Amino acid sequence: MTQQNTPQPSDWNLETRLVHGGRNKVPGSTTGGHPTVRPIFASTTYTHENIEALDQAFSGKTPDGEQAYVYARQGNPNAYGFESAMAQIEGGVGAIAFGSGMAAIHAALLAAGLTTGTKIVASRDLYGPTITLLRKLFTTVGTQLVLADFCQPAVYDLLRDEEPDVIYVETISNPLTRIVDLDAISTVAREIGAVTIVDSTFSTPYLTRPIEHGFDLVVHSATKYISGHGDSTGGIVISAKNTLLNQLRDYSNLLGLC
Repeated sequence: MTQQNTPQPSDWNLETRLVHGGRNKVPGSTTGGHPTVRPIFASTTYTHENIEALDQAFSGKTPDGEQAYVYARQGNPNAYGFESAMAQIEGGVGAIAFGSGMAAIHAALLAAGLTTGTKIVASRDLYGPTITLLRKLFTTVGTQLVLADFCQPAVYDLLRDEEPDVIYVETISNPLTRIVDLDAISTVAREIGAVTIVDSTFSTPYLTRPIEHGFDLVVHSATKYISGHGDSTGGIVISAKNTLLNQLRDYSNLLGLC
C-alpha cells in the first residue's frame, strides 16, 4: 500500500480512534522502532541539540513540524498523545489536557472570553462546583451570570433576548441527568454570536460528539468515564476553532493548569 492510500486517523472509525488515537511515534527514538504502548515521561525538562533547536522548540514545533517539548508546564509527550487522541475522537482541530476537570472548565471559560463586562447564560442544572466557580470567581470581577432551564422551549427566546457572550451547558447534566437540545442551542448561538461550551463528561464521545452539533468547546472531566478506573484525575478541552485552541494553550501554560 502506498503512503498516499494509507488510511489516516480522520478516516478511522470511532472504535479504532479510541484504541489507536494519539499513538504517534515516540520523540527521541533512535532504535528504528517504536513501542506499541507509549512510555511514561516523568521529566520536567527536555534537552535539544543546540541553542537554535531549543529556541525553535519554544514555538512548540521542530523545524520539520514535529511536536517539540521544553518544559512540562507547556506540555509533554503523554499529554500530547492524549490530546491528539481526544481531538481525533471528538472531531476538533485540537485539544489541551489539564490537571483536573475543573481546571479544564476554568480554561474553557477564559478562552471563550468570559471576563469583566461579559455575560454568560448557563444551565441551572450544572455540576455544582461549576456554578460555584462562575459565582465566586467570574461574577466577582464583573461577569454577568444568568442561570436558565435549558430543558424548556422558551430558553431559545431567552437566549435571543439576553444575547450572551458565552453559553454553557452539559450534554447530560451532573447529577440530575437532564438532556438539552445541542443543535437548537448552537443554532441560536450562531445567530447572536455567542461562544458555546458544553461539558460532555457524562455522555463521553462514544455517545455524543458536540462539535458535530455546532459547539465550539467540549469539556471532559477525564477523571470519570475517560479514565474509567478511579485512579487518575484529569481534564481536557477539545476545540472546534484554532483561535480558541491557541487561547486554551496560553491559559494552560500561564496558569500552570497542566
